[in-house]
Amino acid sequence: MPRAAAERCCEDAASERTDHFRAVLCIDRDHPLFFDRDCGHVHAICLMEAVQQTTIAIAHLFYRVPLDVESVLTECSAQFRSVATIDDPLIAEHTVSGHVYRRGRLVRMQTSVVMRQGNLERVRITGTIVLLRKDQLRYLEERASAGDPGKPELGQRAGC
Repeated sequence: MPRAAAERCCEDAASERTDHFRAVLCIDRDHPLFFDRDCGHVHAICLMEAVQQTTIAIAHLFYRVPLDVESVLTECSAQFRSVATIDDPLIAEHTVSGHVYRRGRLVRMQTSVVMRQGNLERVRITGTIVLLRKDQLRYLEERASAGDPGKPELGQRAGC
């Protein structure tokens, strides 16, 4: 195999390794989106955002993903086992796998997170994260806002 082809093959590789991380989550009880009403538990949307934020932090801190790279969740599955209480420590155990590199840059990874309070599993969330440069994300956003001329606009009915 020519050297250039071998280098390209190595640059566009998927890693089979699995990495493990653990984080203690800090819940902001005063956040108006996550705690819009008084209750004694952590809302599901807050737990999902915690997974997104900790995954971004892991990418920047441990995989040398530059700070100007955006993290986009493309797949997600969540199983809520029991209610997470606000006052007890919440531990997130991350497993990161399926690392995909293009030209030496991490561009995609899979994450699986189990959140526990004490010995109780509260939630299990898995997802696929795509790491995009700002210009790549802007391009996708512009394409999405342009709409699909082959489909009727939202609110239009065929034949009306």
